[in-house]
Amino acid sequence: MSTPDPRPRSSLACGYSPQEDRLVLTVTDNETSRSIHFTRRLTSKLINALAHILERSNEVVGKVPAGLRDDVFLLEHIQALGRRSAARDQQAAARTDSSRPVAATPARTRTAHLAVKMTIAPTPPGFHLVLFGRSGPLLQARMNRAELHRFLELFRGHAEAAGWNLVMESTWLQSEQSDVVIN
Repeated sequence: MSTPDPRPRSSLACGYSPQEDRLVLTVTDNETSRSIHFTRRLTSKLINALAHILERSNEVVGKVPAGLRDDVFLLEHIQALGRRSAARDQQAAARTDSSRPVAATPARTRTAHLAVKMTIAPTPPGFHLVLFGRSGPLLQARMNRAELHRFLELFRGHAEAAGWNLVMESTWLQSEQSDVVIN
């Protein structure tokens, strides 16, 4: 019999606040709900830093001709997003099972913070991400490559939907590069 995982489980949701012109990452666990606000500047840095670390840490790309590297990154990105989509479909099917009892949702403490800095470090087999506010760490997370791709896409997609027109340093992230050709 396995021992239960002692780490608290958190869920992440992202949205755009037009009143503040900021992306808002809501982190919810059993007892608290934290809203972490991101400026355009920090969002741009976050997206580009995540893309850069994914590029540097990809073991396959060194074996691929330079002209095909963006395609390798894009395919890895699409694959990571596809896995999440399938898992989300399974979770939605499980939630619609009416025979399951519905648990009461506990009252949560809600707080709001402005993100001012992010650090990310490779910690094999994944990455350690820390988001900081003015008073210290707001979120610490360990993510594998696929989760990091999904986290990046969460911010990229919401920034695009907000009409921010951020500069994507990695060409595989640019929305114009949506066609994938496989010979």
